[in-house]
Amino acid sequence: MTSRHVLIDEPSQHFPDRIKIELHTELGNLTRSTGLSMLLYCEGKSVWRDGTDTGGEIDVAVIEIDRAALPQPCVLQAFTPAHLPAAHDAIEVGDALLVVGFPLGFHDGLHHLPVVRQAAIASSYGLRFQGKGYFLTDARTHRGTSGAPVLMRDPSPTAATRALPGDCWACTRRAWTSPAVTWCRTRRWG
Repeated sequence: MTSRHVLIDEPSQHFPDRIKIELHTELGNLTRSTGLSMLLYCEGKSVWRDGTDTGGEIDVAVIEIDRAALPQPCVLQAFTPAHLPAAHDAIEVGDALLVVGFPLGFHDGLHHLPVVRQAAIASSYGLRFQGKGYFLTDARTHRGTSGAPVLMRDPSPTAATRALPGDCWACTRRAWTSPAVTWCRTRRWG
């Protein structure tokens, strides 16, 4: 499962009431998938959580998926806190990244896989760019990729981080980790 959605965008008056994600239903057959529609509000309150760090709000939102609502069968491989870099990890300007997304809905419709573009870190990671909760990337991305997950290679994968979601869709069989949580909201990451 990979998804990127704008949950709210006040300048454009974009306030959807639900999102739909696509889930693979067979590990060995990527042509098999189904959708799951999730409401974004319950009793007038948003069901997502805005991400924060020690400096305040960051451009990330997370939604809990009700396991009982998942279609059966369903193949899930989720990022965990072990996939996030530690404060002491050396992440430098110029380090290689992948930007994974569905720009304007474009993707491999047969296998239900995203478009993956190469990128590099373009601002000092760990410092809030212009005081905001994001960093910049340098990438030739498609229009509509704003908010897509940004991944980087884990130089020292452990048993907990060796098999990441995306080993199949990235076609790398290498460990990648996320410098940020993967549900993004309104602003462009770079």
